[in-house]
Amino acid sequence: MRRCLVVANQALGGERLHDEVLQRVREGPCRFHVLVPVAYSAVGDACVDAEPAATATRRLEAALSMLHGFGVLATGDVVDGDEALVVAALLAREHFDDVVFERAVAV
Repeated sequence: MRRCLVVANQALGGERLHDEVLQRVREGPCRFHVLVPVAYSAVGDACVDAEPAATATRRLEAALSMLHGFGVLATGDVVDGDEALVVAALLAREHFDDVVFERAVAV
């Protein structure tokens, strides 16, 4: 069974990511692991999201629900810190056949 790692922030519920997941599901049996970075954003000295970790947890729960709705196995984690280091550590200890990075970019 193919394993796919998904790393996504605010784009987690987006159509592009949805399509990427569906494409992989159509290609054959696969399981997903979703990493959702905590997104800290500030305007001046005020934080835009008062509870960024809670927001990331809700995004993860929604993503896992979507994946389970497609009938696939899925797990996930919220990442608070340097997501590149977390991804590197995860890839060093686990094998993934595919990695999908989906990032919303603030304008």
